[in-house]
Amino acid sequence: MADEGFIHAARRGQVLGVAEAFYADAGPLLLLSVDPSRLSSPVRDDEVAPGIVFPHIYGPIDLDAVVGVAPLERDADGRFVMPPA
Repeated sequence: MADEGFIHAARRGQVLGVAEAFYADAGPLLLLSVDPSRLSSPVRDDEVAPGIVFPHIYGPIDLDAVVGVAPLERDADGRFVMPPA
């Protein structure tokens, strides 16, 4: 956050694309589910490329805003798989 001024976030439908694009070689990952209504920091939808919008959190994530934590696991082919909702 200090480098860019915000925390990158993603909607559920965006998670796998981000994971494959930026974390394909990463070790174990955890997926945090955040309730935006519990954040004291502002959340903005920012257009990162024409027609592509991602949420960004402009400040810290309050611990009570994290409403779920699950491993982002891989299938037999090594591709990330979303945990159940």
